[in-house]
Amino acid sequence: MHYVNVTSATGSGAHRVTVTIGLVGDSLTEITGGLVEGETVTMPTTTPPTTSGSTGPVADDGGGGPPAGSGAGGR
Repeated sequence: MHYVNVTSATGSGAHRVTVTIGLVGDSLTEITGGLVEGETVTMPTTTPPTTSGSTGPVADDGGGGPPAGSGAGGR
């Protein structure tokens, strides 16, 4: 089953409607049934995820040697 969110002509809010689809392309899909004249298909809104703390990339030192100050190596 395929669904779209629609707003009625009276603007009474969005609700989910089952639709029949036809041709499907890379960026467009044909809707062949399930909608009524006056309904407006609404797109879902997305918000990018928020992060807290560090704002930059995490450095990777490669992890190839002993921890600093361990007294191992380099003598």
